Amino acid sequence: MRGGIAASAERLAYALQDAGCEVVIYSFSLQYPDFLFPGKSQFTDDPAPAGLTIKTRLNAVNPFNWLIVGREIAREDADQIIVRFWLPFMGPCLGTVLRVARRMAHKKLHITALVDNIVPHEKRPGDRPFARYFVRACDDFVVMSKSVGEEIRGFLPGNPTPDPSPEGRGDTLPAGKGEELNRDRTDVSPEGREGTLPESKGEELNRDRTDASPEGREDTLPESKGEELNRDRADVSPEGREGTLPEGKGEELNNDRTDVSPEGRGDTLPEGKGEELNNDKMDVPPEAAHATSPLPSGEGSGVGLRIRYAPHPVYDSYGQPADQTEARRRLGLPEQVPLVLFFGLIRKYKGLDLLLAALAQATDIHAVIAGECYEPWEDYQNIISANNLGDRVHLFTDFIPAEQVRFFFSAADLVVQPYRSATQSGISQIAYHFEKPMVVTNVGGLPEIVTDGVSGYVVAPEPGAIAAAMRDFFENNRAAGMQAGVREEKKRFSWENLVEKLL
Repeated sequence: MRGGIAASAERLAYALQDAGCEVVIYSFSLQYPDFLFPGKSQFTDDPAPAGLTIKTRLNAVNPFNWLIVGREIAREDADQIIVRFWLPFMGPCLGTVLRVARRMAHKKLHITALVDNIVPHEKRPGDRPFARYFVRACDDFVVMSKSVGEEIRGFLPGNPTPDPSPEGRGDTLPAGKGEELNRDRTDVSPEGREGTLPESKGEELNRDRTDASPEGREDTLPESKGEELNRDRADVSPEGREGTLPEGKGEELNNDRTDVSPEGRGDTLPEGKGEELNNDKMDVPPEAAHATSPLPSGEGSGVGLRIRYAPHPVYDSYGQPADQTEARRRLGLPEQVPLVLFFGLIRKYKGLDLLLAALAQATDIHAVIAGECYEPWEDYQNIISANNLGDRVHLFTDFIPAEQVRFFFSAADLVVQPYRSATQSGISQIAYHFEKPMVVTNVGGLPEIVTDGVSGYVVAPEPGAIAAAMRDFFENNRAAGMQAGVREEKKRFSWENLVEKLL
């Protein structure tokens, strides 16, 4: 397969091997049907990566294939499945494969999802039920943007509020969020449909539900309350086992709620730990992340469901930087002009129109647009023509092969990501590898990756702010200082850190 997801999956496989893991990659024989794929090809002509075992098996639209592949994966006798998720369209395929693999495995199988996006930038019918079906097949999650972690919570059974671990690390909510969740949280009905609780229901729930204390003992219930609870919910014993349920109740609960064992709940945090939690959101110790026990239904275990955060590592698989003058000559670009780069597939949410409008306000700056356009080009061409940008906008609107990537980044002074929405972006991590400062917009997880004034600029997604950042970079000679910032900042984004969070 071609594209950033495939490239990063290969790089992750090498990192896992370096950590001592035996790795088998299951890839797609058909990822999207042609009528859903706007590009020219889903496949690359590049040679297969050396030293990796890749089995091309998955068909995203053939349910019979999902059963066969799930059975084959179960026979691998793996200890852990790491499954990449980026689009709800893949939910039925991947969710079914994981359930089949879990049920047919000969030993306990741990399933960890590495999630780029859980809710897509461009909404489609079926997104939420498809994503929910996938989420509930997994034991835990590693996200590369904290906003994605918050979105995943909404798909977990019972929509639980995260609890910190006894060691002081754990999930945290924004200030005041706990009260809002208690007020406004979503309850999942037995049929799997979400529905908000009637007004005043929160008080009734606080009266009637059983809370586990930090030691794992349940608070005393009012007399006669036990019978009602046995009818209506599964209680967690101090050992973390569920209490007896009425006949037939188990399957409903497996689908619709999460039970947290005492080991999954956190004790009171040590003094001064709050600040650390804010800096280390969604991070839990590995032993908590793996405290799982597969349910008979094949769903992901409710025990120990955890979300961990690890930023996207630096893309270091595109070769070494080239000399800037050589790179510009190779691409036929002017050699002595300030030059910014927009790189990657062109979609509406990526805001190319905002960059083009910004160039009209930054009259000396040239831009390279490099990437296949996944929508009609006419709207962009109209902006170029209306603002007489033809001499300053240099177009390379085919898919960029991996061996060419380094020349585009080496030719540029500054990388611009004018996105309207985002979670995280692999483009930022390619820029870090080639030590190029960035302009990103303050949407999604982009501000987590670029530090404003250090490795680049974080601005509003509007042309004036983008133009001001570009002008400041060139007019005030920020290149040397920000390149030093990029070199320091990229130390945060290692593959070893991602591997540690996954395992």
